Formats: sequence, structure tokens, C-alpha cells
Amino acid sequence: MDKIDLPGVTRAAVHREIRKVDQRNEEKEKKAAKVTDLSTYKAELLLRVQEHVNDLEKLECKKEDLTKFKDELLAKAEEHLNILEASNTKKKEIETFKNDMMLRARERMAEAEEAQRKAAETATYKDEMVAKAEKLIQSA
Repeated sequence: MDKIDLPGVTRAAVHREIRKVDQRNEEKEKKAAKVTDLSTYKAELLLRVQEHVNDLEKLECKKEDLTKFKDELLAKAEEHLNILEASNTKKKEIETFKNDMMLRARERMAEAEEAQRKAAETATYKDEMVAKAEKLIQSA
């Protein structure tokens, strides 16, 4: 039988074990690097999520502010509409009052014209009567 080279086999076995340990260490390092990379990625994602949550909170605040602003604008618009409505009512009242006054003025003018006509008729009648009286006095 051949003699087995025990120190060579032992050395080969030790080298094989060293390679296995080195390979396991490399795998552990790769795994640790992957874990580190995943932890970094996870931290970045959490940071992005937090930024988005902050943006959403800001948007919600802006939405509330806009709702409040809209309500204030609607209240002011309602107030202005009420003022306009009151103004239109007042305008109609003034228009009615103006029309009544114009009607009364026309009636007074018609009465004044009638009075002038009667005064003119009376003056004419007076002149005729004076003329008749003078004729009677002259003929008598």
C-alpha cells in the first residue's frame, strides 16, 4: 500500500477549511453589507415617508385655511348682496316717490294752467263788462 501523505492531506484539509471559513466570512460580509444597504434604504424610505406625511399635514392646514377663507368670502358676499338688495329696495322706493311727486307736480301745473285760463277768462269777462258798462253810461 501506498503510504498516504498525512501532512499533505492535513494541509489540504486545513486549506479547505480555511477556504470554507473565508467563504463563510465573505458571505457574512456580503450579508452584513446587504443588511447595511437595506437599513440605509429603509432609513431613506422612512425619511421620504415622513416628508410626505409632513407635506400632507401642511396641505391639510392649507385646506383648512382655504375653507375658512372661502367661508369668510361667502359671508362678505352675502353681506354685499344684502346691501345691494337694500339699495335696490331703496332705489325702488325713491323711484316710486319721484313718480308720485312728478304726478303731483303735473296735477299742480294743470291746476295752475286752469287757474290762469280762468283768470284770463275772468279778465276778458271783466273787460267786456267794463266796456258794456261804459257803453251804458255813455248812452244814458
